[in-house]
Amino acid sequence: MFKDPALAVWRVGDPTPSSYDELFLSETAAKGFVHLDVDKIGGGDQFVFDSGIPSVGGPSLIISPSPSAGGGSDVVQEWGVVRASLQQKLVLPGVGHTAGAYGSNWATDVTLYNPNDGATRVDLRFLPNGASLGSCFLGAPPAPFCSYLAQLTLAAREVRLMPDIVNSLFGVNNGTGTLYITPAIGSSVNVTSRTYNKASNGTYGFTMNGIDAFSAAGPRFPLTFSGAFEGSNFRTNLSLTDVSARGISVSANVATPDGSSASEAVNFDSYASNVQINGISTMLGQAPSGALVVQPNRGESIASVFVVDNRTNDPTFFPPDIPASVMRVIPAIGHIDGANGSKFRSDLFLLNNSSQVKTVTLQAKLWDVPESPTIIPLTLLPHEARVIRDVLQNAFGKTGVARLRFTSQGSATDTSVRVTSRTYTIDPNGGTYGFLMPPLNAFQSGAPGDTLEILGATLDPHFRTNLGLVELTAWPGQTAARARVEIIDDGGHSLDSFEVGVPSAGGMQINDLFHARGLTESTKPVLIRVTTIQGMIGAYAAFVDNGTNDPAYVAANLAAKN
Repeated sequence: MFKDPALAVWRVGDPTPSSYDELFLSETAAKGFVHLDVDKIGGGDQFVFDSGIPSVGGPSLIISPSPSAGGGSDVVQEWGVVRASLQQKLVLPGVGHTAGAYGSNWATDVTLYNPNDGATRVDLRFLPNGASLGSCFLGAPPAPFCSYLAQLTLAAREVRLMPDIVNSLFGVNNGTGTLYITPAIGSSVNVTSRTYNKASNGTYGFTMNGIDAFSAAGPRFPLTFSGAFEGSNFRTNLSLTDVSARGISVSANVATPDGSSASEAVNFDSYASNVQINGISTMLGQAPSGALVVQPNRGESIASVFVVDNRTNDPTFFPPDIPASVMRVIPAIGHIDGANGSKFRSDLFLLNNSSQVKTVTLQAKLWDVPESPTIIPLTLLPHEARVIRDVLQNAFGKTGVARLRFTSQGSATDTSVRVTSRTYTIDPNGGTYGFLMPPLNAFQSGAPGDTLEILGATLDPHFRTNLGLVELTAWPGQTAARARVEIIDDGGHSLDSFEVGVPSAGGMQINDLFHARGLTESTKPVLIRVTTIQGMIGAYAAFVDNGTNDPAYVAANLAAKN
C-alpha cells in the first residue's frame, strides 16, 4: 500500500505501480493540489501542491524523497506551495571550458549516478550563455541552435565521471553555459559537478549538485546571497538561468552593514537560456561587504553566485540562502591549523531582509568537547547585512572545530533572516582558498535508518577526501551517535564499509578517508553512503587538491528509500 502522503499514476484497470513519489509536507488539513492534470502528469507535466504551513507544537515535517533518486541540497523552500513533476529535470548552471579573468583557465567535471535497478537513458544538453532556450526547453525536440545534445545510457547503479565535459563531450573549446540533464520518464539520476581553475600546482574549484528545474524562483519570491561580497580583492559573478522558456527579468540590489541599499536596484532582462553577469559588484556600487538580493519580476529563474578571489582565482559557489525561521545547523566552523601548512578560519554572513529589527540566536558547541553550547544573541537592523570574520574565535572565544546552531525570532513563516558561512585559509600572498559551508536543510540529515549520499569524490591520488559527520541533537547526552559508512565503486559495488561513533551534539572528521581505509588509487569516481544507526546525523565531504590544498565542499543528500 502507498504511504501517506504519496503520489502514483496508473490507468484504471491496471495494477497499482510498484514505485511511487512521496511528497515532503506538514500534515495539516490545508494540504492539497492546486493544479493537477491527471491525463498529462504521467508524461512529465508539472503539478502544483500546497504542502501546508507547519504549526507551532504541531506534527513534525515529513522528509520524503522520490523512490529512486535522492537529493535535496537545492531545496530553499521546505513548505508552502511548490511545483514538481514526475519527470526529473536537473540543471547545472555555470559549466564551461574557457579562459577567464586574471589568467584563469576553467573546466567542469560532471559525475552521474544511476540509483535504479535497471539501465537509464539520459539526455545531456549544453546551451551556451546567451543562447535562447525556446524550443530547446527540457524534453522538447532539438532546434537548429540546440546542437550540443548528447545521449548516454547508465548501467544499473553505475557511477560515471565525465572529465571536462564541455570540451570532451560537446567539443566546445571556449565557452560557458548551462547543462540540462533529463533522464527518461520513470527513472532518475543524481548529478554533481566540479568546476575548477587549472593552476601550475593543481586546481582551485567548487562543487555543485544538480538543481531541480522546479526549484526555480518566480515573482514575489526574492533570493538572497548573504556571502556574495567578500571585499575589494574579490569579484562576484551572478548567473541567471531561465527554465520557463519565457524569458526572465530580475532586479538586483545590495544590502549593506548599515542597513541601507548601496545603490538603486539594477534590472536585468534576458530571453537567453543563461546569462552570467560578471563583476556585478561594480554595477551595484558595492561596499566592501554586504549581501546580494535578487528579486525575480518575470519568468522562472535559477540564480547562482560565484565569488572568486582575484589573488588565487579560487571560486566559491553560493546557492540562495535558506531562511532561519526554524533551527538550522552549520556542521562546521573552525579556527584550526590543517595539513600542508593550512590555517582554516570561518566567516559567518548574516542578513535581515526585512524592514523590522530581528534577533538571531547563535549556539556554538565544539565537536570534541562535552560542553554546553555557548549562546550569543545578535540584533540585526532592518535590511542589515553583517559579516563576523573568524567567527569561532572572535565571537565565541574558541579554537578548534565547532557545530553552529542558529535560529531567529518569530514564526516558522518568517523567512527574513538568512545565514551562511565560508571556511578558508590565507596563503603567504594574502590570497584565500576555501569552500562554502552552508546550513543543512531538512533533506541533509538522517534519523536512524536514513541514508545520506555524497557524490563527487574520486580515488584520484592527486586529491584527498575528508568525511565530516555531525550529530544534530540540541544538547550533549551520555550516548554517542553511531553511523555506518560505505564506499561504493563506479559499478555500484561496495568497496568498503565500517561503523563509527559520533560524539553526542558534536562531530568528527575522517581525514583522507580512502587512504585511511587502504583503498587502491585510481581516477574512478565513488559514492559515499552514511546510514544513521543511532542519533540524528548530518554529513559532508571536503574534496581537497593535494597540490594547492584547496578544499571543495561536497554536500550530502538524503537517499531515497525503496
